Amino acid sequence: MKANGQVLNGSDGLITTLVSGAQGSDPYCGWKYTNGPPASWKLDSGTFCDGTFYFEGSAEVSGNPGPWKTTLIATGDIVISGTPTIQTDNTHNNTSCGTNCYTVLDTVFVAGYDVKITGNATAGNGLIAAHEQVGITGNAIITGFIVAEDASSTHSTVGSDTETGNLTITYDCYGSPPLQVPLHFLSWGL
Repeated sequence: MKANGQVLNGSDGLITTLVSGAQGSDPYCGWKYTNGPPASWKLDSGTFCDGTFYFEGSAEVSGNPGPWKTTLIATGDIVISGTPTIQTDNTHNNTSCGTNCYTVLDTVFVAGYDVKITGNATAGNGLIAAHEQVGITGNAIITGFIVAEDASSTHSTVGSDTETGNLTITYDCYGSPPLQVPLHFLSWGL
């Protein structure tokens, strides 16, 4: 999802070009485009497509999509509201574990700025990461783990890492967690 409204496939082939804010403009897989700066993409309908989406700009999900298998990666903010049920698009089973096989956690959301989750979202089986801050309010249920680099706040979507409400986080992956202390960020390249 390019900042100019172009939607490309994984091989950089053009699927369609969306017009910013046009009345009657068809969305792509439920995503509507607004030009920027920064560009923004919003999904607020019951129509959605499973898959991994990379956004130049910010991504916003509202309403109740799901169950939805997706991974959202944005150079800007990721804002989730309503009651969506989201599971990472990239889960896979560890087949080398014999009778104790399990689902390996992968990526749910990665934001170049902030991640903000409000309402009663359910997000599962992976990493939620923000270059800046993560703010969660409401009754979110998250299976996986959350990482905020806490870089200087350049966006006002989330001012500081916060959690209010009845957040439930479950991390029950077998073996060692994928991120262990000491962890040092060498660079953040979005």
